[in-house]
Amino acid sequence: MVERELRVDSASARCAPAHGFVITSLRDEVSGAEALWRRSGFEPAPASRALGPSGDGSAETFDELFVGGCFEMFPVCGLPGELDGRPTLLHGELVRLPWSEEHVTTREVAARVAAVRTPFAARRTCRLEDDGTLVCETTVANVGGEPASYAWGQHPCLARETFAGGRIELRATRCWVPEPPLAPAAATLAGGGFAWPAARGRDGEPVDLALVPGEADGRLDHVCLELADGMVRVTAPRVGCALELRFDLACCPYALLWQDYRAAGASWWGAADTLALESWSTPGRGVDDAVAAGALRVLQPGETASTRWSMRWTAL
Repeated sequence: MVERELRVDSASARCAPAHGFVITSLRDEVSGAEALWRRSGFEPAPASRALGPSGDGSAETFDELFVGGCFEMFPVCGLPGELDGRPTLLHGELVRLPWSEEHVTTREVAARVAAVRTPFAARRTCRLEDDGTLVCETTVANVGGEPASYAWGQHPCLARETFAGGRIELRATRCWVPEPPLAPAAATLAGGGFAWPAARGRDGEPVDLALVPGEADGRLDHVCLELADGMVRVTAPRVGCALELRFDLACCPYALLWQDYRAAGASWWGAADTLALESWSTPGRGVDDAVAAGALRVLQPGETASTRWSMRWTAL
């Protein structure tokens, strides 16, 4: 997997356009802190335009490619379902495809891709600015002859070890734990609504969801959020830093918090140790939730849509 490095004095980033344009690293060069979790000891299959099965079988092909890091979800987010009468792929097409580089410098990478099973084309630019902010801008176009539905999101997998003992700072107007849990043996949260960050455990005890555990505790939980603003901050007290994530609230007013702290029998033989603060254009955990909520968006033939999001390290 070929990675391109972006660098300024205070920060560096790496991305792999030919592998779904995944961002594999965002490092604070002052403290040495790495924001993104990456699967260790894993050699992924190469990204290909042969996408494999849709529906539930798409989870296996996703696992063959998934290295961690941060990636774009389009034209669907999360669990597969049915979109415009066709079964979908886990997390969509764009993360599975090889993107074609347009230009590469030490500060910026731009690439394009055309979807295989849906009538979309995308262009994305990732740029590292002077202050260490990694800015990603994506434009998608409907290049087909009929209207096409979509959902959109970003999936940054943060390294729990980096943020251990820190806090997730966000504002939400609505929070809920979806049922049923995807991994019942590893789930710790009771289903239903709550006010951030005070959730309820399956044992009836209160759970402070803002706290990042100091050690991997074996849990796997999902939490759905409707955001009050587009800024999330996660503190990393062990290194004296904080990570700021800024989402385009007009595009992605929802979020999914995925916590997988070495859950046994769940993800990659217990190797996951990550919290993902995923920005979504739709509520819930997947396509069927988006359809039920009437939250899918539509691009007419020839229309485009764009979004912008960023991450940066700051001092505590």
